[in-house]
Amino acid sequence: MPLRDVEPRKCDLDNTNYDLLKIEQKRKIQTLFSIVLDNKNIVNSSIKELENYIAAYKNLKNLLYKERSNVITRIPNFWITTFINHPDISYLFNKDVIECFLYLSEFQVEEIESDEFKLKIHFFFNENPFIANHVLSKKFSIENDNYTSQNTEINWMGGKKPLRNVRSKFTLLGDKNLKQESFFDWYVSNTSLMDSIIIKSLKEIWEYPMPYYVSNDIVTDS
Repeated sequence: MPLRDVEPRKCDLDNTNYDLLKIEQKRKIQTLFSIVLDNKNIVNSSIKELENYIAAYKNLKNLLYKERSNVITRIPNFWITTFINHPDISYLFNKDVIECFLYLSEFQVEEIESDEFKLKIHFFFNENPFIANHVLSKKFSIENDNYTSQNTEINWMGGKKPLRNVRSKFTLLGDKNLKQESFFDWYVSNTSLMDSIIIKSLKEIWEYPMPYYVSNDIVTDS
């Protein structure tokens, strides 16, 4: 069936009204742009205020950590006590490791968002007969909840190496056997299946060490 010719409908608007509509539409678009711009400015301002708040918060925390450190340095064996009292990492500190860690003077956990290595853990030592290093550092990069790490090489003193790789004596069949490693075994390993648990525990100790240092009755009395 042939299509019949359809005469185009004529617009009822004359040129004047059409121009007025264009002007009105332009005003609405300009108003819309203005609202969007205001919203963008508010968001940017909020982000800036949040960044300033976070920076001030971190500065305050760092000042408190420094103040805390000054007190802790006057408490003998503070950090090694917290480590061996933490239920999830106490197994890392056998007798030989504890002998070395009696010389531990300071412990730090550092989180850096802008760095490839998002997390750095530092262990500071006084002069001792075990290691020549003043500080041992282990840094972690995190991808898809998987950790890879690098660490400062340990300079052992006079062949005194307070560990043996006890993991080599065990077949890794489960968590029970994985827990046979010592602190230094974990420290020198770049990929440990226990990283997430150990890191979480060390961060807990760093943030709030007191429950792992004092007994429950002292915490209750305070």
